[in-house]
Amino acid sequence: IPIDEKDIKFRAKDIKEADTGKLFVKVEGAEEQKFTLKEMFSYLKQNKYLTLMYGCQILCGICATGGAAGIGKCTAEEFRKNGAIVEIIDCAPGDHFVGDIGSQEVLEAFAAHVIRRHGRVDVLVNVAGVAPKVRADLLTMTEESYDYVMDINTRGTFFLTQLVANHMAKAGSGSIVNISSMSAYTSSVNRGEYCISKAGMSMITTLFADRLAEYGIT
Repeated sequence: IPIDEKDIKFRAKDIKEADTGKLFVKVEGAEEQKFTLKEMFSYLKQNKYLTLMYGCQILCGICATGGAAGIGKCTAEEFRKNGAIVEIIDCAPGDHFVGDIGSQEVLEAFAAHVIRRHGRVDVLVNVAGVAPKVRADLLTMTEESYDYVMDINTRGTFFLTQLVANHMAKAGSGSIVNISSMSAYTSSVNRGEYCISKAGMSMITTLFADRLAEYGIT
């Protein structure tokens, strides 16, 4: 997302005073200084405090599930190109938090890891998703295949979002992006578990949008 200095807005609590076109701003981890808007933009970007502009929020912590490959990797790379601090969880080995988002214990550990390192989460991008290992007719789909797909695509997404949403609610800001699929509304009888999981993802999106609106979370 391109950053443009004209789009910078600070929440009222961040603005200490306004004086002849300058803002007196307390930046976390830095001394209070006065800046013109242009100077402030340059200072924050140089010092990595302003990492990504999304709407009118200043973002510094991005969480992405399934960020080691495919859509997740591309998403993480684009955020980083714009200066975002990105934390990734993926089951594949790599230089990120490694774990299965189908496990509640792993989700809690990942959320705690991000908060401990950065103190906040401004954007959560739920990308992680799997298809059934074997495409089977709806009449022969196994319970094992159903659980495998649902645990990652739906259960993991829901409970990580729940964990992060509670931190965002306390902060009074944040954004959550869920990557669903046309399979949420298009029937594929040889991979029914995937269709059900993506329909669930779409409803998770609607539910959290309704519940978190009062906190300004989009």
